[in-house]
Amino acid sequence: MSKVLQSLLHSSFISIYIVFRDQLYKHLETVPENDFEGFSAKLIQAGGTLEYLKYADALFEILLVGGLIQPGGSYIDDGAPISPFSIFNARSPPEIDELKKYVDVFNKLNRRCALRLKYSIARANHNLRFKYLQKPFEEQSLPNLLQYIGRWSPEQRDKLAMTVGLLLSQGLATATCLHSLTKDHLVKNGKHLRTSHLDLV
Repeated sequence: MSKVLQSLLHSSFISIYIVFRDQLYKHLETVPENDFEGFSAKLIQAGGTLEYLKYADALFEILLVGGLIQPGGSYIDDGAPISPFSIFNARSPPEIDELKKYVDVFNKLNRRCALRLKYSIARANHNLRFKYLQKPFEEQSLPNLLQYIGRWSPEQRDKLAMTVGLLLSQGLATATCLHSLTKDHLVKNGKHLRTSHLDLV
């Protein structure tokens, strides 16, 4: 594949993700700051029209680090604000009790979307034995974000570490998502999640 074609395809994918992001923002922007029940309700409502499974990477980039990430770990720079809901919006220094509220939104979103898909498939006489959003989250989205931890500030890395610990403790992800932290460039540069924060939960 030529570099020109690769560039065109990359631009096309970015454009599609930007459309998804902007549609999601329209739902989240109506929720008052720190209204976690409101964010849960709006995300579940948006899931009825937005294709979360198709755009799982974009969804979790927005909810975890506040925006769309391009290859290399930098944000897509199109002038868009940070997501109204993101763990990076939590107070600094991060507090475990506040981050639990953010993780609870992830938990409700995953459970509700899984339940909705289960009923839909059940009507077609099929059996659902997997969680709708958890699989792409723990196998692709989260490991992909963790490989770019060198891009975040120390306080952002602390928020991410504490959130990952909570996700692991609540069964929303498994420790396999941490394998991306063993990549040579992260080990060489000393960029890592503080394990003390993982142990807090």
